[in-house]
Amino acid sequence: MDVSIPICLAVLDPMVVVLVGLVRSSGVRLASGVMALDVIANWIVSWPQLQENPAWLLRPVQLLPTTLFGLFVIAPLVPLLRATRGVTVHLSCTTR
Repeated sequence: MDVSIPICLAVLDPMVVVLVGLVRSSGVRLASGVMALDVIANWIVSWPQLQENPAWLLRPVQLLPTTLFGLFVIAPLVPLLRATRGVTVHLSCTTR
């Protein structure tokens, strides 16, 4: 297994959480991109097994849940981008 993938996810996933938590549109875009790449990578890796046994798609831990979760993340992309447009978040330890 290539080590760059887990390292990349170890960096990108927390960055997505922070950016989305700060209500940044870049976080929404990055979350969708990371999820799309994850789904594509899973399909590429699983394709030979899927060709041998099409029922392998229905396994509860592999492609089907990952693909459905990917759609769940990517589907609200446009409404979330509209909602985050022009939002400014002020981080402060004090209240004013």
